[in-house]
Amino acid sequence: YESVHFDEAMMMRGQIFEAMKKPLDAREEYLNLIDRAPDSRWCDDAAYRAALLLSKDKKQKALRQFIEDYPESKWARVAQKALEL
Repeated sequence: YESVHFDEAMMMRGQIFEAMKKPLDAREEYLNLIDRAPDSRWCDDAAYRAALLLSKDKKQKALRQFIEDYPESKWARVAQKALEL
């Protein structure tokens, strides 16, 4: 049984893991949200956060993929600016 709010709970878990300085666990939770709830309103937030948690080399590619996957996201412009730095 999954609550109608399970996607929001998964997003919060990712944020908690980030606050606890556990980036690998946070990233796993964000990617799990995208996988288990692909239509969730939280997917773009989760994908953006997951990209930011990668090493610098991998982050660039992930941000490009994020922009391609979520061009209408509120984070797309921020991700584009990060690529320009």
